[in-house]
Amino acid sequence: MASTVTLLQPFTSTLTDTSAVIYTASTGSNTLTTSFVSNNTSAAIELNVSITRGSSTVSIITSRSIPANSTYCCTELNGLVLFSGDSISASGVGLVMVGNGYNVT
Repeated sequence: MASTVTLLQPFTSTLTDTSAVIYTASTGSNTLTTSFVSNNTSAAIELNVSITRGSSTVSIITSRSIPANSTYCCTELNGLVLFSGDSISASGVGLVMVGNGYNVT
């Protein structure tokens, strides 16, 4: 059986003060290669990111302060493998989060 590798559709999401799902993995294994957040505001903003797999949720980034007018590379997420139905949730009013990767089916 041959495997097929495709690029993940990059996700971009403007975060709010409430944790919300920003990415849900499709069929197969989905690997994040890069992810970052950008704070284009004039104040520091707290970033929170969690992963949900089945009925379990794990905090990956907790209360990370992202300085005003800066970008943070989320190395905690790079290389993370997600399977069908797994999701990433995040919060941080006004932060923009971007992720890229690939899918293997």
